[in-house]
Amino acid sequence: AKPAPAVVAPAPRPTPQASEEHRPNDDSPLMPDGTEFIVVLQKTPQTKTLGLDIGQSKDPPGVLVAGIKEGLVKKWNEMNPMNAMERGDVIIEANGVSGYKAMLGVISQQDILEMVILKGAAKVK
Repeated sequence: AKPAPAVVAPAPRPTPQASEEHRPNDDSPLMPDGTEFIVVLQKTPQTKTLGLDIGQSKDPPGVLVAGIKEGLVKKWNEMNPMNAMERGDVIIEANGVSGYKAMLGVISQQDILEMVILKGAAKVK
């Protein structure tokens, strides 16, 4: 008997996660909205700007990521795609400090930033 010919099937598509059903417009199924994660950035003489368009988030209180441009955050995202900062995320703590104005001071004045990010917080209502 001859061996059966090998069948080449198309690669299976990843099955959607259950959490994606509630987030039809989400680009990043890797991390569900509402997840907290940490981003650590270090300013250098060559790159001192974070490259963020920001706004004030009242619920939750913090710094809203309104957009991402050239800068440290974009570099972070390229190197850490699983923990990428995106539009709609909220920075809820920077170097142990919370509160919009206090965090802006920390972010603008300190060269090493450890920020706690709440994924998609501006979209979760």
